[in-house]
Amino acid sequence: MIKHLFILLLSAFPTLAFSQTENAELLYQQASDLFTQKQYEKSLASALSADSIFQAAGTAEPALRTKVLIAKNYASLRNNAKVITFAEAALALLDPAGMRDSLIEADLKNIYAGSLMELRRFTECEANYRSAIAIKKKILGNDTPEIGIQISNLANLYFKKGELSKALQYGKEGIAIREAGISPNPKLVTAYINLGIIHKQLGLYPYALSYYNKAEQIISSEPEKYQEKAGPLYQSLANLYHDLGDYEKSKQFAALAILNFSNRFGPNCIQNADVYYNLALVASDLKDRTVQIENIKKALAILQVAEDADIYKVADCYEQICVSYLNINPDSAIYYAQLSSNILDTLGVTDGLDRASNISYYALAYAQKGEFNTADSIMRISVSQVAAIYGKRHILTANYLTNHANITFKSGRYADALKLYDASLAAYGYTWGCNLDTVVHANELLENLIHRNRTLILLFNEQPTRARKTEIDARWSELLRLLDFLRRRHQGNETKLLFAYQFREAAELAIQWYTQAPHENLNMAWQFAEKTRGLVLLEAFRNANAWNIPAAGDSLHLLADALFAEKKKWYDLYSSTEDVKERANYLNKLIATQEQQEAWLQALEKSDATFYKAKYDNRISQMAETRKMLTPKQSLLEYFVGDSMIFLFVVRTDTIFVKAVPKDFPLDTWIDEFRQGLYGYYTAEKSKRTSSLHEKSLHTYLEFAPKLYEKLIAPVREFLLEQVVVVPDGVLGYLPFDALLTAAPKDINNFKSYPYLLTRYQISYAYSATLLSDMRRKQHQVPPERLLLTFAPFNNNDTFMLEPKVEQLQRVNPTQANKSNLRHGDLVSGAYAQITRFIEIAAQYQILLIKAHGIADNRAGDYSYLIFAKNSTQGSSDRFYAKDIYQLRINADLVMLLSCETAVGQLQRGEGIISLARAFAYAGAKSTVTTLWKVADEHTNTLTQLFYGLLMQGKTKDEALRVARLNYLKQSDVGACHPFFWAAFVPMGDMGALE
Repeated sequence: MIKHLFILLLSAFPTLAFSQTENAELLYQQASDLFTQKQYEKSLASALSADSIFQAAGTAEPALRTKVLIAKNYASLRNNAKVITFAEAALALLDPAGMRDSLIEADLKNIYAGSLMELRRFTECEANYRSAIAIKKKILGNDTPEIGIQISNLANLYFKKGELSKALQYGKEGIAIREAGISPNPKLVTAYINLGIIHKQLGLYPYALSYYNKAEQIISSEPEKYQEKAGPLYQSLANLYHDLGDYEKSKQFAALAILNFSNRFGPNCIQNADVYYNLALVASDLKDRTVQIENIKKALAILQVAEDADIYKVADCYEQICVSYLNINPDSAIYYAQLSSNILDTLGVTDGLDRASNISYYALAYAQKGEFNTADSIMRISVSQVAAIYGKRHILTANYLTNHANITFKSGRYADALKLYDASLAAYGYTWGCNLDTVVHANELLENLIHRNRTLILLFNEQPTRARKTEIDARWSELLRLLDFLRRRHQGNETKLLFAYQFREAAELAIQWYTQAPHENLNMAWQFAEKTRGLVLLEAFRNANAWNIPAAGDSLHLLADALFAEKKKWYDLYSSTEDVKERANYLNKLIATQEQQEAWLQALEKSDATFYKAKYDNRISQMAETRKMLTPKQSLLEYFVGDSMIFLFVVRTDTIFVKAVPKDFPLDTWIDEFRQGLYGYYTAEKSKRTSSLHEKSLHTYLEFAPKLYEKLIAPVREFLLEQVVVVPDGVLGYLPFDALLTAAPKDINNFKSYPYLLTRYQISYAYSATLLSDMRRKQHQVPPERLLLTFAPFNNNDTFMLEPKVEQLQRVNPTQANKSNLRHGDLVSGAYAQITRFIEIAAQYQILLIKAHGIADNRAGDYSYLIFAKNSTQGSSDRFYAKDIYQLRINADLVMLLSCETAVGQLQRGEGIISLARAFAYAGAKSTVTTLWKVADEHTNTLTQLFYGLLMQGKTKDEALRVARLNYLKQSDVGACHPFFWAAFVPMGDMGALE
């Protein structure tokens, strides 16, 4: 400290004791010390002051040293242009200073080469790196750590150039020299990360992960010491998991990288631009254009104001915007591709991956415009450049070949497209029937195989042959095998939902194929329809069954519960804190706990074959099994809503029927209008409930209720029995079928006499036939001890109306009531109705009746929530999210949610509606009764009383609800018989009578 103060005095009064040159030496020493302390701005200021003195004095050797230090500072500050300026000035001083072939020349050329590499001046970069290596070998020998560093730098250069085999060779060689018997070597964190990146780019994911783990092991041992290495590691892990198709983990590590970089450099640092760009790639894969654009805009906002921005990354961002416009506005896509191209032209980029990528986006945009010859010729160039860089078997080569195949298909050249799809599959390492674990990138295969079979079908239609028919059938079976494999390999719901979304395209093609002569096979058509719905929920049921087998004892359950509790703790802390450093810490602990849980489950699955088989049971109900599941009075009506057709499957004990209805009408709009007609008036603000709105709403309902009936029920009505189990698909999940009208009413003012579908059929619902079978067979882990729990957080005065009185139970079923007082109902209301209380006692009850506000979050169904009482003095309410309900283990035969919109959630095309109702089914409920819109308390209470009374008489749940509705219509005033008051309830799952 005294020395630094003395230096400052000397800089102010240099004539006190020393010459100007001596003063400059002290400034240089101060700059060196500050550089070692990573105070680069301060170091740079002192070094520049020293440099001006040495330059004026004409002393070559000190000036050389100082310019090298200045270049190092600018390199640390990512200012490559300044590095080049001072490095070149230093190189000119080597001869005057007598420093040729010295270590200072080697260090100088190493710094110089690093910036040349960033500016893509690869030839000059390589020459300087190799010169530095030659100097150091001559002075230090061949196997010193310094040589290892230089060789690792060469690896980075070849990676930037796209020469991946050379990058891998030099990367391994550099690390082998530097490890010198220590593995992992604490000095090699960056080298481990870089070699991991090279392996990732080559598609060698296990090796990439092993090097990332080495780096992580070192960083976690001394997090403060290696904090500057953590961000790059997390970013690399995010990119790796993106390539692996594990989107949840990818987004978690990206969030961790952003927090780490923000803590060190601020939220708008240049490092975060890279992370946002990669998050946009994830969103693009997940078909989420909105999030894709949001992240690209964040990246661009940083890059466009940063002095040291990588202009190549700006070009990449423009290309991502181009991608987002491809399917909606190809002219805009071309505009953004041109912006990217202009940057590459300015930089003199004529080939390589950057140019190949840019060309490919032009090709895709021209194909969207129908200019296929232009698109084809451009895409050929792009494919050849990528294949030259990465070889014939690589994910990028496969991707570009797939894009070329898609362009060729659109142009109608099906035979050529088929060849390109086969070349792409070969690039993935795929052959028909192969072990899917050996494929380079198995989750990229799904869309490719779908497109290939679509092409083959069109070739068959042009020239039918037995060989082609056989191949098409075999490929459909292969697609089913691939879907099962992917869903077993990937645990994240978001990833599985993507597979389900992609698979729907295959399902529509396959159902069309198998419902047409001469290759009609209704069982295969049924399999594809069943495979598209509710598989995430079905897997949850199968997983629950696995935990119920005898091998899964109490100790395993306790450990599973402990791991979940630990995850929830870190997630809640991460979500609730705003401090960047604390958030990063909690997220890190959350990821670590997840990985611990995954490792434990993998070990359990390997050691327990019975558990594994039960958990990953991919069976779906065949038509024959579904027929056996039904009673002679039941018919199951399952829908598949495709892009051009709606398929109606009717299954009965005695017959099977499939009807294809052209989707030549705006289904989504019709359902929207129908729903608005049902509740638009009643859910409007009181001041807006005018007579004109009532009349408009009623006429809208009367228009679309019969129209939807004609499209969705009438085509198969002769095959429907009195009891109908509806398996809706997509937007049909928003439709209360009971309120459809079989004809126009004779008196539109008499709601009692309307020809509702309710009067013709007893309707219940299921997520799928397979899931219905599972829900019916489900055996609760612990039989519930008590009958009814009524949970009403914000109703202290009228909740008694929601549950049957003990006296009523005794009157209806005295033998049951006399067995034990434990069978009676319990009421938890007001401030006592807290989440913790519900979790504590819910598993004890056969029936759960929940009256709470329900909020459907249409951005993400897992974040829909019920509002319970707050478990603290701060505030009066707490949110019980669907994602937390999933983790419950309840033993209820029936969960009744008398809430607002509890059956409504995000519409995921691959899985249906993600909702609060589904969350309770996920948690173990055999059946649910939920609501499609905000219901009126008075009428709800009346219906509930009627429903419970009939349940206690031993009626099935669907019969009890139907009879309750019919009785309600008989006894209520005409105005209260509008379907708004009774049609919102959706009975889902096992409709068997209560035991």
